[in-house]
Amino acid sequence: QEMGTLSYISNNGLIYVMVGNSIYAIDVEGTEHVVVVDDLQEDGFVISQDSSVIAWQEGDDRYSCSTLSVMYLADGKKNTIQAPLGEYLKPLGFIGNDFIYGIAESTDITSDISGQISFPMYAMQIVDKEGNIVTTYEESGAYVLGVEVDDGRIRVECAVLDYQKKPIDFFEDVLLRNEEDIAAAPSVLTTSTSNHKK
Repeated sequence: QEMGTLSYISNNGLIYVMVGNSIYAIDVEGTEHVVVVDDLQEDGFVISQDSSVIAWQEGDDRYSCSTLSVMYLADGKKNTIQAPLGEYLKPLGFIGNDFIYGIAESTDITSDISGQISFPMYAMQIVDKEGNIVTTYEESGAYVLGVEVDDGRIRVECAVLDYQKKPIDFFEDVLLRNEEDIAAAPSVLTTSTSNHKK
């Protein structure tokens, strides 16, 4: 059941699986395995829809992360994203295999009396496998709280901050994937089984 979160076979015959809070690479032709990343934090990592790319926060505190790692399991390529001084990063998801993450000013991160932490991000960026920035989403006075990806659309949950840095005036924005990207994406092959033919 745990392995259902991530189970992927790379081009060089390694099986990547997630068990507990760790991701392992297993050599199916031998008896060796290595820990790719250990002690993943809840909400501190994301996996692409086809399980071929993973991204995670480095460090123990998911609200003060300055480094993100992105790994492409097909060939083992790994990228690192570093936050500017005084800013923190959060992995948000994938659009295809392009990685989405948010950037927050350390001074905007607050917690209430119950310990609930608010992590408003002043910008959201999308990067490709080569580490190139594909898109930057940044609206003056608006902050990103989270995203939801569905069929080439990125639904961005936004809010304005009050004088105490608390989110108010919530709204949603939608980003559409480029038609060229959609056309270049691999086709999905589907099958069906009828009662007659089994």
